[in-house]
Amino acid sequence: MVSGGSSSHEALYQEFPSIHSEQGTIHGANLVPKPMKRVPTFITGFAQQSMEWFAEHGDGWMYYPRGPVQQREAIAAWRELSEKYHPGVFKPFSQPMHLDLAEDPNEQPTPIRLGFRIGRNVLIKLLNIYKEAGVNHLFFALFDSNRPADEVIQELGEEVVPHFPAR
Repeated sequence: MVSGGSSSHEALYQEFPSIHSEQGTIHGANLVPKPMKRVPTFITGFAQQSMEWFAEHGDGWMYYPRGPVQQREAIAAWRELSEKYHPGVFKPFSQPMHLDLAEDPNEQPTPIRLGFRIGRNVLIKLLNIYKEAGVNHLFFALFDSNRPADEVIQELGEEVVPHFPAR
């Protein structure tokens, strides 16, 4: 019988586990195929847990888009707790950003839901600020874009991504 936070671990790695948790009971079911090695987990938001819990149990953290100052504070706390529970282990931080990429490359940012309408040159500056704040991965949601997605992706690939080479 399994209870509490290890249910997902048991479902992934044990054959026909009996799982009893706040979400319900599973008996006689099996997940196939089983992973060949441990599957990394990213905690999203706070996952109804304390930061201490997900620093101990998560392999990375994805949090909501916030301003760089607030994000820097959250990342610092994440890094401190991650180091406490797993010294020397890198645990990345990621965040989404809704993007309406303006045709004018120098258009200043205008807030939109969970992101910005912004020109690419200003976006590059903003992304560098987030990078300095400790954001390891940032992904764009184009839901609010006024331009066709293929056009935006092309511009991002040619004009923005080269400023952030993979290590």
